[in-house]
Amino acid sequence: MPIVIGSGDLTFNMQMSDGMVKATNDLQVIVYPCPYEIDGNKITFGGASDVSVTDAATNYLYLNINGTLIINTTGWPSTSHIRLARVVCSSGMIQQVVNERSFLFAYTSASQQNLLRQRLNVVLGTDQSTTAQSWVDIPGMTSQLTITTGGIVYVTVWYAGAVSATNATAVGALRIMVNDVERGQGKLRSYNADEVSWSCGFGARVAELAAGMYTVKLQWKHGTTGTMYIKPVTGVGDQHCKMVIDEMGN
Repeated sequence: MPIVIGSGDLTFNMQMSDGMVKATNDLQVIVYPCPYEIDGNKITFGGASDVSVTDAATNYLYLNINGTLIINTTGWPSTSHIRLARVVCSSGMIQQVVNERSFLFAYTSASQQNLLRQRLNVVLGTDQSTTAQSWVDIPGMTSQLTITTGGIVYVTVWYAGAVSATNATAVGALRIMVNDVERGQGKLRSYNADEVSWSCGFGARVAELAAGMYTVKLQWKHGTTGTMYIKPVTGVGDQHCKMVIDEMGN
């Protein structure tokens, strides 16, 4: 049924219940259920009743990335969290419940706001070669990446080496593997049958990797009969192979 107003103002006082904190007893509160997103993870908090708070203190109530309600009297954490309320207590009673919900905004530490969280440098330190025409690991070019809260990973490769072959149009190739899944590839072409050094650079963006351990490695293969070389120790010119792994906040 429609509401008809002849004159004057009509004011609605509405309150969103998701994540709301309300006093229920002298030193107890109820926290309502709510869905929220933190560091790219979608989580549902199931709510909590008869939650005790500390007397003669300001209680800070928030949700963490694991969907757990946390209460402390020292302040907000520096890690990612969802603020719910401050509950001020004294004389054995709750004096005030201050709403801290931003419907619902994840407060993140500086290291998690699209900034670099960690960087791994993998540099080849010994001469290597291969005649393989199917993908094989480049010795010494494997790293273990540990992600704690989920993020975006960028892998960049710089390579200067040689492709020697009887076929002047032979192609050598390198590729980035993350947990045995190809993420990026670069190629080198041989212009003669000699061991001549050429260089290439390529990279890969691996979006929204969940928390966990990941194996990042570099593989290579020759496109025909011949040999691929990377000789950082004895090679002619500035031969090198470097892989940089960056984890960024998402």
